Amino acid sequence: MILSPEPLGDCFLQQYKHDEAFDRFEQAYEIEQKHSFLPQEHQLTLKLAEFYEKVDLTKHTKYSTRFYQISVQLRHNRGDEHMK
Repeated sequence: MILSPEPLGDCFLQQYKHDEAFDRFEQAYEIEQKHSFLPQEHQLTLKLAEFYEKVDLTKHTKYSTRFYQISVQLRHNRGDEHMK
C-alpha cells in the first residue's frame, strides 16, 4: 500500500504552512508519477501549477505543461476522440 503525502500537504495548506504543504505535494507528485497514477497526478499538477504561478514561473510552466499532457492522455484513454 502506498500512502500519498498529499493529504498531509492539504492539512499544512489549511494552516497556512505553505512551504511544508508544497514539500508534501512535491513528494506526492514524485510518487504518483513513478507509479503512473494519472488521475491523482492530474489533480496534483493543477494544484502545483496554481501555487507556483505566484512564486516560481519555471515550476509553474513545468506543472502546467504536465497538466496539459495528462489531460490529453486521460481524454484519449476515455475515448474522447471527437475532441481532436
